[in-house]
Amino acid sequence: MTTQGMIQTAGRTYRIVEVGHATYSAVRIIDEVELGVFRCGSPLELACDSAMAAELGQVARDAIRAGKTRWLGRPRRRATLTTCGVAVLGMILGLASCRGELRSMVSSAEQGRMPQHAFSVRQP
Repeated sequence: MTTQGMIQTAGRTYRIVEVGHATYSAVRIIDEVELGVFRCGSPLELACDSAMAAELGQVARDAIRAGKTRWLGRPRRRATLTTCGVAVLGMILGLASCRGELRSMVSSAEQGRMPQHAFSVRQP
């Protein structure tokens, strides 16, 4: 257990103690009463008596704002292609490589070398 510091909320002073990974205990200094435990995350998790929930919630928010908790940011994601991304990229590259074939088919159809029912050509 590591003391992270003191904060003052609503005229009372509290000690913030780290008790685990991203988990902190709040102790009211005037009477050494532990309000409960809070866990930093989204959403903020509280473990306490229902009578002290509002007080612990305010202390936890103030402790986070005051920097009395450690920031455990998520590592940045590297840009990677997922399976879906690879499939889409393959489709795009495939269409780009087929563009020449489509142009030759269109020109063949315009010149009457292909049956008209093979595909239709719109005239601008």
